[in-house]
Amino acid sequence: MCLEWNDYLTFEKWATSMGYNDTLTIERIDKDLDYEPDNCCWITKSENTSRRNIILTGSGKTLRSKFSEQDVKDMKNMRIKGITLEVIAGAFGCSISHVARLTKGEYKYLKIENN
Repeated sequence: MCLEWNDYLTFEKWATSMGYNDTLTIERIDKDLDYEPDNCCWITKSENTSRRNIILTGSGKTLRSKFSEQDVKDMKNMRIKGITLEVIAGAFGCSISHVARLTKGEYKYLKIENN
């Protein structure tokens, strides 16, 4: 876990800004990285149990994502229409940096793994 989340009020502020409610669980976007603001989102418990790992590759890196190819296409279309990264991240329940990485077109799908 990142150091800034050792302070509960800092974590609570992030959680609230990302749409936390009691029906959600925290999830790391990239399981190889820590629990930190740019790598976490809220998902329902049922999404968590049925979640697929979508493996993407590009820019010499591998990225795990919860989003399907259609989700990424929808994100790209929203960007084309001028919708901000912040609004897209809120709509999809993830960090702004994750949306930015996916919409740049630097990643391609490798495989889908079931948990």
